[in-house]
Amino acid sequence: MRMEARLQARQTQEMRLAPQMIQSMEILQLPVLDLQAKISQELEENPALEAKEEDVGAPEPPVAVAPSERDAADDEGRWFEELSRWREGPRRASGGTEDDAKTEMLANTVARPQSLQDFLEGQMALLDIPDEYRPAAEQIIYNLDDGGYLPYPLEQIGQTANLPISLEKIQVGLRIVQSLEPTGVGARDLRECLLLQLKANGSPEAALARDLVESHLSDVQENRLPKIAKATGHDIDDIKQAVRLIAALNPRPGALYGGAASPKIVPDVVVESIDGVYEVRVENHFIPRLALSPWHQKRLEENAKDPSLKEWLKKKVDAAKWLIEAVVQRQDTLQRVATAVVEAQKGFLDHGIEKLVPLKMQQIADEVGVHVSTVSRAISKKYMQTPRGIFPMKFFFSGGVQGAQGEDGESWVVVRQKVAELVAQEDRRRPLSDGEIAEALKKQGLAVARRTIAKYRKMLKIGSSRMRRSY
Repeated sequence: MRMEARLQARQTQEMRLAPQMIQSMEILQLPVLDLQAKISQELEENPALEAKEEDVGAPEPPVAVAPSERDAADDEGRWFEELSRWREGPRRASGGTEDDAKTEMLANTVARPQSLQDFLEGQMALLDIPDEYRPAAEQIIYNLDDGGYLPYPLEQIGQTANLPISLEKIQVGLRIVQSLEPTGVGARDLRECLLLQLKANGSPEAALARDLVESHLSDVQENRLPKIAKATGHDIDDIKQAVRLIAALNPRPGALYGGAASPKIVPDVVVESIDGVYEVRVENHFIPRLALSPWHQKRLEENAKDPSLKEWLKKKVDAAKWLIEAVVQRQDTLQRVATAVVEAQKGFLDHGIEKLVPLKMQQIADEVGVHVSTVSRAISKKYMQTPRGIFPMKFFFSGGVQGAQGEDGESWVVVRQKVAELVAQEDRRRPLSDGEIAEALKKQGLAVARRTIAKYRKMLKIGSSRMRRSY
């Protein structure tokens, strides 16, 4: 075999995304609050970008000095000093100091919710606990999970402490923690958690409830009340009363504390009904009007003979132009997509959930004249405020089921709503099976398979017919 190196010309065609296009796609995908943060960051980092706003008393931009009137050696240094002074000027003109801004930011910051560990530590500080057992109780507290359970063996907890703690002290520490509020905290499993909560209740129902939790918890969870009545010898009514008491307990007592704060939702699109016509408006209130800095554009022309400074200025000016164009394009694309969605779902806005129609992104993409991926980015993580409430924009896009005769049927959202209505209206002594629900929908003109009903029922957190049965 002969091996040799040779040069060969070959023509190929490939697609590459320009930086402007990548930035445009990223900006389109951002919800309004994230876009606001992105713009604020760019305003801080790019002096060639400025927000157009009324700022009474703001200083005039520094006047450039002719190159012949200053020393060329410190020309760039003085220019950056002037630039820095100009960028700091508008903030000082507002009348506030940097300390004032920090104080205002702290005052407007959402307070961190009290954690379970903080709550338990606060209770322990008020108790007269022997010093030899306090480290064991603290070790237990800081090994609890979000639900208030202790997921680790006691031996392991004692060994992982900074100073090893004996098993006997860990056991005493566990009893101390289990005596604190919320009742049930520090349990190793669901059975222990429920028993801790029933321990303080001395009623006859509580005694039977403790017996059910200890010996028949799986049957209680599966709603096998006749089996429990047969095994315990109690009347079915007594069993039902004890089960109601168990159902009122908290299976995750630790979840009452801590946790993430509810996210703030700001709609990107607002839909208003004016004289029977729906008007669509893309939210611009949180987005400042951006513009190129005329001063930096002028500096770019004046420093045409300084290659390094010209390159730096051109980079900043180009970045500002790209961002402005990307924001304008985002607002225009979102306006057109939202308008098409509102037109397609006008029945929902007029009459409610029963008139929500199946809608695919490809339909909107064809109508607007963009790629389907553009529609996907335009609605990603964005909300629409309508006369019927605030909805994720993805809510309006769903597939659907065919009618019994093969015609266009209802949206999946509507079908799930109908399943919930059928379950709410059923006779609890003889609840509907998934097959019976499918038959009921078929009579309404919707062909839905039994397994699809089971899937929707689980999505709605509705139990099976046996779980819903009332004795």
